[in-house]
Amino acid sequence: MRRFWVLGLLVWSIGCGDEGTLVTIEEESGHDPSFFAEGPDLASLLQEMDGHVLAPPVAAHGVPFDRVSILYDANTDGRPEMRVSDDGGRTYGAWAATETVFDEEGAFVALADAPEGGTHVQVRFDDAATVTALSVALYVVPEGAPGLDEQEGLDLAADGETEAALSFSDFVVPGSAWGRRAATATCGGFHSPNKITIHHTATPTNDSISVEARLRQIESEMVFGRNFCGMGYHFIVGQNGKVYEGRPRARVGAHAKGANTNNIGISFMGNYQGALPSAQMREAGATILKMVADEYGIALNRQKVKGHRQVGVTVTDCPGHAMYGHLEAFIDMAKNGTGPIDDDPIGEPDCSSATVGTNVPSGSTVQVTYAGCGLDTCGWYLCAAGSWSCTAGPGAEDAFPNAACDNGPIDDDPIDDDGCAYDACPTQLPFVYNDSTTGGGDDFDNYSCAPGTNESGPERVVQVTVPSDGTLSATVTDGAGVDIDVHILSAHSAGACLDRDDASAEAAVTAGEYFVVFDSYVKQSGAVQDGAFNAVIDFVPEEDDPGDTTPVCDADACTDTFPFNYTASTVGGSDDFDMYNCAPGTNEAGPERVVRATLPSTGVITATLNSAVNPDNVDIDVHILTSLDDNACVSRGHWEAAAHLGAGDVYIVLDSWVSGSGTVFAGDFDLDVTFTPDVPDTEPPPMGECPTGVTCLNTFPAAIEDTTVGGPSDLDGYACAPDLDESGPEKVVRVTLAEPGFLGVSLTDGADVDVDVHILTGATPSTCVDRGNVQAGAFLPAGDAWVVFDSFDNMAGPFEADITVSTTSTLTGHGLSQAAAEAALHAYGTAYAQGYSDRPEYTVVDFSLPSDQRRLWTINLATGQLLFHEFAAHGKNSGDPADIRRSNSFSNVNGSNKSSLGLVKTAESYFGSHGLSLRLDGLEPANSNVRPRAIVVHGAWYAEPSFVQQNGYTGRSLGCPAVSDANVASLVNTIKEGALMFGYYPDADYMATSPFMP
Repeated sequence: MRRFWVLGLLVWSIGCGDEGTLVTIEEESGHDPSFFAEGPDLASLLQEMDGHVLAPPVAAHGVPFDRVSILYDANTDGRPEMRVSDDGGRTYGAWAATETVFDEEGAFVALADAPEGGTHVQVRFDDAATVTALSVALYVVPEGAPGLDEQEGLDLAADGETEAALSFSDFVVPGSAWGRRAATATCGGFHSPNKITIHHTATPTNDSISVEARLRQIESEMVFGRNFCGMGYHFIVGQNGKVYEGRPRARVGAHAKGANTNNIGISFMGNYQGALPSAQMREAGATILKMVADEYGIALNRQKVKGHRQVGVTVTDCPGHAMYGHLEAFIDMAKNGTGPIDDDPIGEPDCSSATVGTNVPSGSTVQVTYAGCGLDTCGWYLCAAGSWSCTAGPGAEDAFPNAACDNGPIDDDPIDDDGCAYDACPTQLPFVYNDSTTGGGDDFDNYSCAPGTNESGPERVVQVTVPSDGTLSATVTDGAGVDIDVHILSAHSAGACLDRDDASAEAAVTAGEYFVVFDSYVKQSGAVQDGAFNAVIDFVPEEDDPGDTTPVCDADACTDTFPFNYTASTVGGSDDFDMYNCAPGTNEAGPERVVRATLPSTGVITATLNSAVNPDNVDIDVHILTSLDDNACVSRGHWEAAAHLGAGDVYIVLDSWVSGSGTVFAGDFDLDVTFTPDVPDTEPPPMGECPTGVTCLNTFPAAIEDTTVGGPSDLDGYACAPDLDESGPEKVVRVTLAEPGFLGVSLTDGADVDVDVHILTGATPSTCVDRGNVQAGAFLPAGDAWVVFDSFDNMAGPFEADITVSTTSTLTGHGLSQAAAEAALHAYGTAYAQGYSDRPEYTVVDFSLPSDQRRLWTINLATGQLLFHEFAAHGKNSGDPADIRRSNSFSNVNGSNKSSLGLVKTAESYFGSHGLSLRLDGLEPANSNVRPRAIVVHGAWYAEPSFVQQNGYTGRSLGCPAVSDANVASLVNTIKEGALMFGYYPDADYMATSPFMP
């Protein structure tokens, strides 16, 4: 049987379901190379064209599809049509009709079988349709699957099951009440649930149709579009606060591809990327979560209750960013009660009738009293394979009130065992670890590094493998009423403790295995302060000792020549500086050294520490001050600081960090200071004689106010707008560019005035290179160009316009180096001339800069405006082994985990494992594989400014230019779908072979 692959752009209607087939037990499909992506509601992207409402193309990305599913809300069925491309979206076949398989309350499902080999599809509607929500999904239909007129649904009578036996009748609305499909096929095989997954349907949040109709629409798409045998979720929480039964919970669902067996799917109706479900919905969801957990003995914790993005093989952001961030509180809501809820909805087990067996088969459940097994309540126990028994203790009131397990520790998660014998075994550092010590082990107490501290509470243990000599560190943050301490151990023993602290620990280590223990403190009263915590574990490899040199001038170094090197130690230095205004939360009250630098002119001063951190517990930060006052700090970094300043004295302070425990991290350092003067403003080129009636400009930006009334009517029939009647009077401006650059023009006109703007390379309309109603732009060589403001038809009148020229000086003015700016602008100009893109939004990533500097710029070349200036990650294997901040090796090879250089073009956005992301297409040999390698722009916690400030570098990716999670959405939505992006590094091989370099 052919696998059932999910392709294309899955938006709101299909939510985060799974694939399936009309067989007795739906296929899990294991690790099929399926593609899953979510995106914005396509309804916001519809355009009117040729008497229809047209949606943008949807791409299948690699696997040809043969079925198209269209879900939409509209005032009419809209008679949707689709057309398919089999050559990557360059050409399309004829428009073809679709078949409407669901039509109720303004919600529709339309499907069509497509020609085999399709790569893209485009959908359009009749212009009478007002479409308010739209998604398009592409599938490969399983071999032997029924046709669109043969689909069948769910038969609850099969295998002797009844609806009453399969529903929480007192709380859940049964399937028959909302119109669940009935048919002869049986959905899913029986399973034994031991975990729960939370979803959202991704349908409209403020729904205009009834919950029941929306459920029927979702199920219809699952049945007709994906060949499911019915609803994939087990429970759906409606926006009315009611819970609806989907798939019977005794049956395997179709909601988490590759992880459906023994997994209950609970889905919230709506889209919860930016907002949470209502309080009423959360209360209802917590109630059904508690019911399911109680029925099957599933622990209510983050190991057993997960978001869809955490399970299976599907890449998704389900259950939405907002809901995913709320899961811990949602689980607590279920555990602690949500209001007037029936405490006994299905009948609690009676502990007095508890029984226990020996030689219990693996997976069997036995009701016992947990008093002797680490718990003290009556419940259900999932037994491991082999002999297991509990024996009654003295003073029994119930059966086995003091039961004791006699076979040692039991694996409490035999299904999901990942081979790690501890709570976590990260394979990469830095590692972010969010957990709770509640329910953890209690193996450690009386640590050798804190013998007088009572840390006998429950703990979590992380096993870390260190690749070389260096410094292993761990920090922990806990909440009110929780006291978790962090320990670093050289062996799995409390006597092997290397360092311990309330908030952070650090130890010099050699290559090998180490253990980081997060342990709960116990008060003298016996109160155990366990609970949730957040932690970061990191490792910094050892760096070479730079040695020592004699200072230039007594206690402080002074220089007026550059580059300048200063090697010294902060030990014995002054302690005049403490809480700098550029790092207000950092305790830098340790001793410092001060360098005075005298700048000869305006420019950029850069101070770089070559060895800011080493195994000798040295942590020195670098600051640039405009005067000897810590409130005059203008830049600060762990290893590097830079500032654009005027001529005169500035001060570089090398200050020692002080830990929360009071440890001073003073020691040796090696400092390099460089200065790059500003490039003098280019003199405007001399202008030749200005023609009569023409305005001539050679300095920019320039603003003009004028009118086309009374102007000549010499220009018409422009090559860039041959079908428009712009024969009215015009105003002509000649611009003279001193160097190549992007010329951008924007205008405003008044009521009853219609003036359009054109850019010409000569004084004739046949040389027009761009035209727009209110703005135009073009990359031009040095010399004369022409801007014509022409009246449409007879609508002449006054206008105002701004004219801007962006050159290398524009880029360096925003902080790029001269070399990076020249290479980037040359690449853009070459690509523009060859027709690759005419978008003015240009992104440059300078990989020659260290990652603790903001090294990604997005500049609007039409206006010269800086749109974004971000930290950006490089690939982990692009890194310089001697400096974690720097990159020096690049590749276009799949699996290299390296960044790629050169010019790429932005493509479509999508939602993946990192949330909103942006695909890229390479334009030259150095990056031709970026799409097959899945090198994309995405957000990452390790690119947040707070992470860089705390750690002194940006975390490493697998080759992607990852940016801050907080800013990725704005960046992606600004540059997606056709803008250019340039990765710079002064690599001789790249410069010699790139078609975009001089």
